[in-house]
Amino acid sequence: MEFVAIFKFAASLLLRVVARNLTAKASVSICVSAAFYSKKIIIYILKTKEAG
Repeated sequence: MEFVAIFKFAASLLLRVVARNLTAKASVSICVSAAFYSKKIIIYILKTKEAG
């Protein structure tokens, strides 16, 4: 369940940043990097759950 909470928090944070950044190029790069990091976070959470 903590995974869902982390994901929701990251999504809301991303939306706030995108809303502030009006340039499309910046928004795209933010989305791409956010997707990349969320993927890493998901993998990390899954690994720690398997280990624990």
